[in-house]
Amino acid sequence: MRTLRNADLVSLLTDCHTQGPVLLTVGPWKPIYIHSYSSRLEDVRIISNVGSDLAVTFTIDISVIQSALASHLTARVSILDSLHSIPFTERSLLLDTKGIASVSFSHSPEELELWWPVGYGKQSLYTITVELLTEGGQTVVDTVTKRVGFRRVEIVQEPLEDDEGRSFYFRVNNVPIFCGGSNWLVWCLFGLHL
Repeated sequence: MRTLRNADLVSLLTDCHTQGPVLLTVGPWKPIYIHSYSSRLEDVRIISNVGSDLAVTFTIDISVIQSALASHLTARVSILDSLHSIPFTERSLLLDTKGIASVSFSHSPEELELWWPVGYGKQSLYTITVELLTEGGQTVVDTVTKRVGFRRVEIVQEPLEDDEGRSFYFRVNNVPIFCGGSNWLVWCLFGLHL
């Protein structure tokens, strides 16, 4: 077993910046599974924007890994409201020959419930489900479900009126938010001072 030298500790701790050192682990730490498939959803990416008027626009990009035998696949995107009771929106789309599709949504202000920090309102989350379907939409081949909240966050830095410098605060959904706290790092991770 190798012991850590002072030079190793200095290198480890000086490379950690302000978030603490990176401690490497070895080996799997969760169960490992082997899956076989002819087609599957490789990636579902949701990119959202909440405008200054609090209108929400978002795009869902879908990419699929498919074998040569799997052709004419479609995808169905459904969005459940924050109460998970009924589909808020549902759309079907065709994948191109590379297995890629994209769909965009636009909602006017107050059509969607925005996500708020604790103490300022509800933390409304919407469930977005993407299903990969065979030709004709009869069989579901793969499903990806993600929960997402929509909010507008700004860091506000304005010149101070009676002093030098600038303000620094957060504004969420056009409302100034108080945030306080600190970042404390453990000064000795390995207990070598004992």
